[in-house]
Amino acid sequence: EVLIFIGGDMPHCIKKVVNTLERSGWAHHDRNLRRNGQKMSLKMLEKCWVASGESSLDGGVSLRKYVKSWQHFIKCSYSRLRVSLSVQITSQDSVKCIKDNCDKDLGGLELYSPLIELLEKMDRLIDIINCTRMNRGSFKGCEPINEPFHKHVIELLNILKYLYEWKKECGGYTHKFLTQETYEDLQWTILGVIGNAMHYLDEDKSCAMYQARSGSDVCEHAFSLIRSKNVNPTAAACRQASARSSSASDAHLFRFQSGANSGGCKRKATDYLAPVPKKSKMENGGY
Repeated sequence: EVLIFIGGDMPHCIKKVVNTLERSGWAHHDRNLRRNGQKMSLKMLEKCWVASGESSLDGGVSLRKYVKSWQHFIKCSYSRLRVSLSVQITSQDSVKCIKDNCDKDLGGLELYSPLIELLEKMDRLIDIINCTRMNRGSFKGCEPINEPFHKHVIELLNILKYLYEWKKECGGYTHKFLTQETYEDLQWTILGVIGNAMHYLDEDKSCAMYQARSGSDVCEHAFSLIRSKNVNPTAAACRQASARSSSASDAHLFRFQSGANSGGCKRKATDYLAPVPKKSKMENGGY
């Protein structure tokens, strides 16, 4: 008997959180996020970035301190779907931008403390799920979870506690809190990882869970692979394609599967997966 834990998809959760921050504070939207009596919105981060002077090249700025652009703040339907922009909002880069510039007639650090806390919690969630050890020279220290009470399990529980206390403070699903769908997605993303760790891992650390594969990308890539071979597959064709792709243990390492989507590369995945021809001793330098 197998116990299956159904979790959420972390990238989609982060996009939802950032989109909620974008909607917060505007009269024509239904969100006005608050924590400890202080407002939280994407506009607040934008003001700090503008105060840094990096929003314009008029001052001769050539080297950037922050990974930010107008695409992060002036959004369209396409940019709201870009995971890369969302994770750059919920990052230590944004926290640094706020701390460096919030005193420039923007209210000070106390006003921005709840927003900093939210960004730090989401940033840590991203690092734990992605098993990020290093990022842009910064040590994150995340690793695959290999025991039921791993330090990352405790951190995930603390993030869950933070979200629950925020919801309780706001009186439930009000305009001061995240939408119910976003909150539940975050819950299941965290609980799915914790459930697998607590149920299937042993205290002797004999096996580990690579939590970066807990999202929906693995399934999406599998479907993409199947449809690249047959745009209208039957159930039998899906089973056949899945069996063939899983038989090659290294197939998942390669993004390109054909000349059509290899980005101009002259080699294909089949070239790398082909058996390596043996070389004679003379060809190998005579050893």
